[in-house]
Amino acid sequence: MKELLRINGKEGVTFLELMVVIAIVAILALLALPGLGQWKRKYDVETTIRDMYNALNEARMRAFSEKRVCGLWWSGSTVSQIELRCDSDADDSITDAGGFDRVWTKTLKVALSTSFGNVCTFSGKGFANTLGNFRYGATDVDAEYDCVVIGRARIKMGEWDGSQCNPK
Repeated sequence: MKELLRINGKEGVTFLELMVVIAIVAILALLALPGLGQWKRKYDVETTIRDMYNALNEARMRAFSEKRVCGLWWSGSTVSQIELRCDSDADDSITDAGGFDRVWTKTLKVALSTSFGNVCTFSGKGFANTLGNFRYGATDVDAEYDCVVIGRARIKMGEWDGSQCNPK
């Protein structure tokens, strides 16, 4: 091993050799950065879709197990933060003042668009009262899943084709 490190009778690496290696590593890192940014965006979209899918299923299961209306609520036209709420005054609403229990609040990594207002509820039997979808509307990411479709008895993740969510 000592013979490999010996250069001109001296052991070690010169400063110039070290600078060349650092320059090569820096160039390789610069080439990898654009791909890393796109990978991060794809990961964020897929994570958000899975979070929304899991939140919808939790609301559905909670509604069924507690035999009362439960669902997700958000404010605004895009969905960036969701609350899981359950009806507390037996009027089948999770939006009336004081008539709901807030279970948790979650901030999503990426804002989603939706095909309905600002609430998605499930009946005490676990059926969806609100049918539609949540989707990541931009086309800058080729994510495996970029939408969630809500049917009467089923929730599925899928791929948005520009006009509808195609479940996978």
